[in-house]
Amino acid sequence: MSQPGSTTEPVLAPGHLSLQGQPWLSAQELTLRPWRQNDAPDLTRAYTDPEIHRWHARSMTTAEAASWIQYEADRWNQDRGGSWAITRDDALVGRVGIGGVSLEEARAGVTYWVLPEARRQGVASRSLTAVTRWALDDAAFHRLELDHSTHNVTSCRVATKAGFLPEGTKRAQALHLDGWHDMHAHALLASDQRLDERGA
Repeated sequence: MSQPGSTTEPVLAPGHLSLQGQPWLSAQELTLRPWRQNDAPDLTRAYTDPEIHRWHARSMTTAEAASWIQYEADRWNQDRGGSWAITRDDALVGRVGIGGVSLEEARAGVTYWVLPEARRQGVASRSLTAVTRWALDDAAFHRLELDHSTHNVTSCRVATKAGFLPEGTKRAQALHLDGWHDMHAHALLASDQRLDERGA
């Protein structure tokens, strides 16, 4: 159902996510799966890492982590998004997710982080590529968006490696621990020729 007054029909119907289970995805030796309650201690540890804390501007107790895991399941069931635990040999090494979902326009944003012991191993870019492939090819989203602080050079490399194209800079868009940050905007369309399709 379209919004009142809209002259266009929704691209994706209500229930597009909630009527299907959240998929398990693979990226070489990595498994991307829905969160489990026993992930709470590792999730709490992740938000004590200075780099994750710096760019995501939050902390998390074990109780808050347990609530957050349920929140992520609820987001999926409400067609608002969701996230995956990135695991290797069933050990948590990172997170990748979609949010800001608009089924009407088949659009979503993506986000990610990786634990210190798994960095500089291509975990973020491979996981992002796996979610991107699912979202654009299997789930039929039209557009994925990715923003990061202009100071976050690592995140920019991940976005570029996963094929997201730069679209400009949003001035003072996000409030971090040290003040307002300009944000680089990247996006990928279903119609874009992706790096994995070119064999890169």
